[in-house]
Amino acid sequence: GLRDSSTLRAMENVSTSYARLGRYEERELIARQLVDLGEEVLSPTHRSLLKWKISLVSTYQGQHNLDSAENLGREVATTCQASFGTNDPLTLSSMARLASIYGSQGRWSEAEELGKELVKTSKIVHGETHPETLELMSRLCPIIRSQGRLDEAKDLGEKVIRDMAKAGMDRQKCMLLATAELAVTYHELQLLPEAEAIACRSLRLMEEIIGKDHMYTKRAMLGLSSIYESQNKLDAARELIERVHVRRE
Repeated sequence: GLRDSSTLRAMENVSTSYARLGRYEERELIARQLVDLGEEVLSPTHRSLLKWKISLVSTYQGQHNLDSAENLGREVATTCQASFGTNDPLTLSSMARLASIYGSQGRWSEAEELGKELVKTSKIVHGETHPETLELMSRLCPIIRSQGRLDEAKDLGEKVIRDMAKAGMDRQKCMLLATAELAVTYHELQLLPEAEAIACRSLRLMEEIIGKDHMYTKRAMLGLSSIYESQNKLDAARELIERVHVRRE
């Protein structure tokens, strides 16, 4: 039946697959249905229901529906804190999503304050070099860069990538994104050869690991095209932009 736990787990797996493919419209249909069913058969503080709500928040953010993302994100974070405490992994996950939404809204100081608080907590709960801690640190880099603190963003980004590599995270999505973000920071610092090298490597791995049509891969292609343009490599830049448009069609 639709409300059976096995069915719900299968739906969750499908939702996760859509997320990895960047297919947010299809993911939203599954995520909404999961939340609706979960609210019928589970308690408001059930961990599975809260995880599904975080998934829906992420979907809203991916669709740039930021008001809905923030409203639901605040609800989930408040419930997690009240039910499980500040140090619980689910609380950390919900708060990290909320910090990411603040960043998407351009609320940089709020995003940074919450992000640093999360890193501090994760270091206590997981340790300084745990993948969860490193991913939270990587999310601070674009927030710091967006406030004009480029050298600070560069130093943090380089440290995160070194530590991720030591932790064996080379082929994980969070390290691919961290590498692409570092390329953007190099670009803004006018370190163009370094930016091109790291952007090319990041794009190659993204195409291999998460696919050529994933939204993060397309974003990385546009970032590399901008680096090419800054070096007056206009044919290479144009080729990448055309590839992105063809894949969108």
